[in-house]
Amino acid sequence: MHAAEELPSEKVDGVSIRELREVYNYLAKLFRALSFGTEHLMAYGDYIECTIGGRRGTTSIEEVLLLLMKDSQFVKQADSQFWPELKKHKAPQELDLINDWREKCGLHAG
Repeated sequence: MHAAEELPSEKVDGVSIRELREVYNYLAKLFRALSFGTEHLMAYGDYIECTIGGRRGTTSIEEVLLLLMKDSQFVKQADSQFWPELKKHKAPQELDLINDWREKCGLHAG
C-alpha cells in the first residue's frame, strides 16, 4: 500500500491470505528500516515460540506488535480516570485481552 492509497472506510469482515502476506511484507520492510542495519532473521519460524538461553524468546512480529500496542488507547484505557465505570461494561474476554496486552507492555493489570 502506498502513502497515496486510502484505506477502505467500510467494515471488513475477513482478511485473505494474500492480504495477510502483504501486511507481513510491509511490516518486515518497516522492521528492517527501523533496525538500522541490524540483521534479523525474518522467516516463517518467527511465528513459532522458542527459548533462548532457557528464556522465552520474542519473534520479530511480536516486537513490531509491542511497538504498536504499547501506546495504543486499547492498552492505556485502564489508566483513564473513567476506567472503573468503563470496566463494568467490558466482557470478561475483553478484560483478559486488555490485561494480557498490559502485561506484555510492562503495565499493571487494569
